[in-house]
Amino acid sequence: SGGRRNDLETMRRSVPLHYTDYGYGFHEIKLAFHHTLYQWIPYFRETTLSWDGGESRHNQNIDSFSFHCAMAGMLSIAIDIRKDGYDFALIRRMIEVWRRAAPHLLHGDHYALTPFSKSPERWVVAQFDSPERGEGYIQAIRHRDSADGRFTARPRGLAPDATYVLEEGETGRTWTASGRELLEQGATFELPPRSGSIWFYRRRQDDAGGATNG
Repeated sequence: SGGRRNDLETMRRSVPLHYTDYGYGFHEIKLAFHHTLYQWIPYFRETTLSWDGGESRHNQNIDSFSFHCAMAGMLSIAIDIRKDGYDFALIRRMIEVWRRAAPHLLHGDHYALTPFSKSPERWVVAQFDSPERGEGYIQAIRHRDSADGRFTARPRGLAPDATYVLEEGETGRTWTASGRELLEQGATFELPPRSGSIWFYRRRQDDAGGATNG
């Protein structure tokens, strides 16, 4: 029955470490599942399985895109420990990105900034905001067949009069923007096909809005 076992009564007593029988390595399918799971079941397991590059289901190549599509409360790295040749520096870097995102995944407010879709021609953008901490992140994913190289997301839950420090998770690049600017003008991502980006943000402590816990 796959995901049909994830009913609310069952979820009172368990967590879905195997939430369905289908789609783990098809990124557009798993992200469609995420769209619903985040609304009802904050903690679930996801893997970095990637089946869109011609790999076999048991011989995985790891890249940053597979991690971006696997952001969940529990992350499983799909590598064969008997084999060499993996980019372990990339794996370690992406695990650190996930560790930074995980508290917001578990305890933050979830905002789906794009509609439900299973199409490889679409973008998938989501926000997790921890208002009591004045921080969170926005993640944008451009699927392999998307013709649009740019997407402007409209974040929610930010304080208009506050100043936010934003940081790109993988590169460490930082910049600032006002809450009003982000709410009214949006956050614009420019990505190549089959890639993702995660922008962490925190409310600056010394802004005029008197933010705390930034």
